[in-house]
Amino acid sequence: MWPYPEVRTLADLVTYNARLYPDKAALKFEGRTTTMQELETLTAQFANGLIEKGVGRGDRVLYFGSNSDDFLIALLGTARACASFVPLNWRLSPTEIVDIVLDAEPKIVLTSDAMSKAWSEVAAVLPYDIPVQMIVSGSHRTIRSATGSLDRRWWPPRKRQVWMT
Repeated sequence: MWPYPEVRTLADLVTYNARLYPDKAALKFEGRTTTMQELETLTAQFANGLIEKGVGRGDRVLYFGSNSDDFLIALLGTARACASFVPLNWRLSPTEIVDIVLDAEPKIVLTSDAMSKAWSEVAAVLPYDIPVQMIVSGSHRTIRSATGSLDRRWWPPRKRQVWMT
């Protein structure tokens, strides 16, 4: 039996730890430190920003960027918005990326200035347009709403039952 009933999802884990350890470092990247409470606020803002951009339960959010603290915030915010996070390896060729994008059918693409040229090559051969949101490296506050708390219409995810026979 799982000993933490309040932790049901990846996003719940951040909320739980922010409550217990608000000032503890959650993330360190390139000289920046993000506390557990800041991570909680940023992921809630990111989730609300995605929802405001039309991302809903079960939609896919494609992340095309290099390693950064933005990656974790995007991952957690996407999970919190009840969407699926689709990270792309930036070392893939445009042809490989196109195949993945066509298969994933993302609702939105998150990318950075550094990756915008590579993404434009991919977007040029896609048979349809996908909204693209640029992430300013290190800001990890690009997609967010004004509120830090999650819009509860989207939370929690529907309960699922697993029957064992």
